[in-house]
Amino acid sequence: MIKVLLDTNIIMDAVCQRAGLSDAGIIMKAVENEKIEGYITSGTFYNLSYLIDITLKKRGIEKQTRVVKARQILASLLDYVTVIHQTNDDFRLASTDITFEDIEDSCQYQAALKQNCQYLITQNIKDFKNAEGTTSVTTPQAFVNIIDL
Repeated sequence: MIKVLLDTNIIMDAVCQRAGLSDAGIIMKAVENEKIEGYITSGTFYNLSYLIDITLKKRGIEKQTRVVKARQILASLLDYVTVIHQTNDDFRLASTDITFEDIEDSCQYQAALKQNCQYLITQNIKDFKNAEGTTSVTTPQAFVNIIDL
């Protein structure tokens, strides 16, 4: 089965059903239906909790309801993705990898390599232009076409 690391923006695109970004939803549905194996990092998980709260706040939803909704979304996500365990050594490697300008992107890529993911799916492909390794970085649109979802 194909293994993919889902960048934070892919999950937010799906959760928020962002206009013009429906391929993220197609990918999330494929993960949920066990057609592909989906992985995230712990950083993605806690960033999602913040981003979901901000998004719901912008929609005028009050705090208590936002917390309940965020918990539901995150609990549901954990039903079908796996959080990759990263160690001090993993973070040290990511923080010293000079091929990345952004350490967070390096952490994501190193996690994908560690988990032997064939793909890292992101909307921000330019941030991974210097990535060296066995994991291909691709957009959701390209991935859907490659895998024919």
